[in-house]
Amino acid sequence: MSLLNLLLDADPKSLTEYPTEKIKLKRLSKVCGSDFIVEIRALTQREIDELPQDAHREHVILKGVTNIEFGDTGLRERLKPESRKTPLTPVEVIQRLFLPGEIARLSSSILDLSGFGDGMLEKIEKN
Repeated sequence: MSLLNLLLDADPKSLTEYPTEKIKLKRLSKVCGSDFIVEIRALTQREIDELPQDAHREHVILKGVTNIEFGDTGLRERLKPESRKTPLTPVEVIQRLFLPGEIARLSSSILDLSGFGDGMLEKIEKN
């Protein structure tokens, strides 16, 4: 069967649907006293192209995490240092909420779902 036939026979929705995943953060689960599960999704090519280069990982998280509103006024106020007058930005919320390694792993997991993971392709012949 040709590749074209495989594509034509497949469910069109499944061909164009972006994958999602749930990830439990152990440290925040312990701190909060309940499972802290982050829902992530793959990003589109356009979303990846439009990401700013400054705080790149944090912007990946802003786009790819679906169950936390990092711009929420209450969250921005809750995580704000006492000496600060202005509210935190969503990027600063991510930097205050997550450890640097958690930011790296979360953004990496989102990018893996977006097709950048090592397991996305499999070589079956070598010429």
